[in-house]
Amino acid sequence: MFIFLLFIISPFWAIIVYTIWIWNSKTETSQKIWVQAVLLSLYVAILGSTKVLDGDFLEYQDYFYNVPKTAFMDFVLSFGKDPLYYAFTYVSYYLFLGNWNLFVISFTFINYILLSYAIIQIAQKVNANVKITIMALYFMAFFFQELAASGNLVRQCLAQSLTVVFLVCLHINKKNKWWIALCALCTHISCLPILGIGIIPTIRKRPSFKNITKVLIVLLILVCAFYVVGNKLSNIPYLQYIYERASNSEQLAGQDSWQINVGLTTAMKVLLLLLSFMAIMIYHSKKQQDIDKVISMVNLNVILIIFLVIINTVGAYYLLMRYFFFVYAFQNTLVIIYLNKSRLMNNELMKVSFIVIMMLYFFYNYTHNIFSYTSIGEAIFSPLPMLIF
Repeated sequence: MFIFLLFIISPFWAIIVYTIWIWNSKTETSQKIWVQAVLLSLYVAILGSTKVLDGDFLEYQDYFYNVPKTAFMDFVLSFGKDPLYYAFTYVSYYLFLGNWNLFVISFTFINYILLSYAIIQIAQKVNANVKITIMALYFMAFFFQELAASGNLVRQCLAQSLTVVFLVCLHINKKNKWWIALCALCTHISCLPILGIGIIPTIRKRPSFKNITKVLIVLLILVCAFYVVGNKLSNIPYLQYIYERASNSEQLAGQDSWQINVGLTTAMKVLLLLLSFMAIMIYHSKKQQDIDKVISMVNLNVILIIFLVIINTVGAYYLLMRYFFFVYAFQNTLVIIYLNKSRLMNNELMKVSFIVIMMLYFFYNYTHNIFSYTSIGEAIFSPLPMLIF
């Protein structure tokens, strides 16, 4: 209770105080970890709500304010796509009494808490200690590009996080929670191919020529089946939108109107190289038995990286832009596995330095990006009511 009261007085410093306390706590409980996840997710969500309206946010705000002018079913069906997101928008308008800031906080918080769930589930599976789990949560919260993306590609980011949660439940917890996959598809259809790849049984095995061949054959069958079946079902609402987008070769191989630079930038290449390095180190880990429990998530990250390199090579820049954002969600599952097996992280100074570096990285990008948020001074020192209202 005390920490939440402190959060009202100063969200940033409440997080720091709680992290120090849990870091030095002698007892490890999942409840403590979840409080840390909630504090971090809520703080970043609040900062996201201070973004000056720009890009797609303007359009999403228009949708939000148009809710009282339209009946529920008319509103949801009018877009012809992603019904769950628009139903969420409709309900949220009345739930938050038409307050746009609270709406932004809600969907950003959901996005981050879903990613937190994935991290915590994997951490439990590989027996990661509290400090390693906290580091992974800080990586998730203070990787600035995820916040920037969630403030522009609202529907896709929510769908990405739902996709990660579904695959973690399927492969890590061995539970087929199909309704989560359905929620992801009804939030943004871009997650369809990722879900298709993710349910292939071979994903659960270590890479080998035989397993890779199986994956490629299944992917080819899925693609062919989609176009054969999709053509016949293209007149059904929502399915029509999916088929039209997937069959528009000019768009898939083109670029979006607001893309200034096309192809993998230097920053993108560095990130993919770092993630590739992590994957290779995990594959060569001496703790083979522990790694095999979560190998599917490593494989999915690697497949995503290879896919991005291929579509960048062939010049499919629209696809590259869309699917590179999936890296921001999936990388969290790779990072927690890597941190848990890395010998470097046995050093206390390295652990603390990692958290500090992530925070410095976040606030540097927070003040040096194309979007504008509240000032860094307000982000660090302002009380909760001032940040929200």
